[in-house]
Amino acid sequence: MPTTGESESPASDDLDLVRRVLSGDEQGYRLLMRKYERRVFAICYRITCNEGAAEDAAQDAFVRAYFALKKYDQTRPFLPWLTRIAVNRALTAAARESTYQPLPEGFAETHAATDAAETSDAACASGQLERAARDAVAALPPKLRAVVTLRVFEEMSYDEIAQALKISIGTVMSRLSRGRERLRGKLARFVSA
Repeated sequence: MPTTGESESPASDDLDLVRRVLSGDEQGYRLLMRKYERRVFAICYRITCNEGAAEDAAQDAFVRAYFALKKYDQTRPFLPWLTRIAVNRALTAAARESTYQPLPEGFAETHAATDAAETSDAACASGQLERAARDAVAALPPKLRAVVTLRVFEEMSYDEIAQALKISIGTVMSRLSRGRERLRGKLARFVSA
């Protein structure tokens, strides 16, 4: 038991829950699901841009993670492992989806630069910039959207993204660069020269 001023890390909490599940305690998995359900859904939603598809992908990710838990390397953090499964399920769901549904208001945060032009300030004040940014991210191809989502919204490092997607850091950098370039093109009207 931790003494005053000490606390267990989230990674050790996750590992304890994983060990409980592996020993037959299903409540441990319910706790892991509760801990990460919003985050997994958010990742799936940002990649699929469809609430129903995101719910299905998130649920599928948790089911697959449960059955793959015996293969989980307990020397590594749990969240990147779960994230990889969620992203893969979301990419599969996004590939199946043929219709685009815009993300709901306020789902993503857009930060405007303090020295933005007057037109950018007006667009930001009216919510146009946030909507345009949301729609621009949603319009990216799923593989680019996944990298942008993990970097921008989940604030993962290049290495964490590479591990989560099972791709090289160079591929992460390339996809992020292409994603940013496409976003710049789609959002150019909000940025003055």
